[in-house]
Amino acid sequence: MRSTILASLAITLVCAANAHAVISTFNDKTSYDAYAAGRVLIGVEDFEQSTLPSNGSSNTAPNDFSPLSNPLTQAVENGMFPAGLIQPLTIQAVTIGDISIGDTTPLVGDVLASFPVGGFGTTPYASDVVLPNAGSAAIEIIFNSSNISAVGFNPIKNNSVVGSANVYAFDTLGNAIGSAYPTTADSLGTQFFGIGIDSGPFIGRIVIDSTSGGAIGVDNISISAIPEPSSYALLGLVTLVLGGRRALGNAGYSVKKRISRRHSASH
Repeated sequence: MRSTILASLAITLVCAANAHAVISTFNDKTSYDAYAAGRVLIGVEDFEQSTLPSNGSSNTAPNDFSPLSNPLTQAVENGMFPAGLIQPLTIQAVTIGDISIGDTTPLVGDVLASFPVGGFGTTPYASDVVLPNAGSAAIEIIFNSSNISAVGFNPIKNNSVVGSANVYAFDTLGNAIGSAYPTTADSLGTQFFGIGIDSGPFIGRIVIDSTSGGAIGVDNISISAIPEPSSYALLGLVTLVLGGRRALGNAGYSVKKRISRRHSASH
């Protein structure tokens, strides 16, 4: 009987953890930060570890950028990132419009680029950023953890004109989280997009697809997590087992007490 109760509770907890998630999206950082405040901040990838010299101001020497081999990932040397990314994620360029569920095939070649604070050509950048090195490429962020429940970032445009993009999110099983989410992008990082879900399976990857021509990249990728769904089931089972033991202990104590009373009365 007790085994049946334990099994039923485990199934209920797992099903609850995998129920349809409530999806929240944000176009301002203040609202996103308030939403993510109750979660565990894993970190923010701001690309400032790039060794590319700053350009001082737009169109001034050295006025350079760094092509990157595709993909750019955590702790793997790539161009001006001698130690790779700091945060547990991978950034890669994919074919624009190719956001098929489960498709994480990177384009071949130096199709990513790091641009420094100051700017490049006539485009000003407020900090180091990463963009596709081709107008025909979208950018994809893949997370190395399975419990990412909130992601926020600045969409970055490759010129000084404010552009538009669609953001697509997928869970760790490859399923779409909602549909296309429209957002805006500029070169100075004043635009923002954030997404969060309240239960697993959690966020596995995000694709940012330009809808206004030109390339759109990212900066200041903030990632937050909540405990793994299995942790809830384990916690529930531990609580039930401890409660069962306590109940059995109390019952055993009561029986022993009644026997002791009867024994005393007989004498």
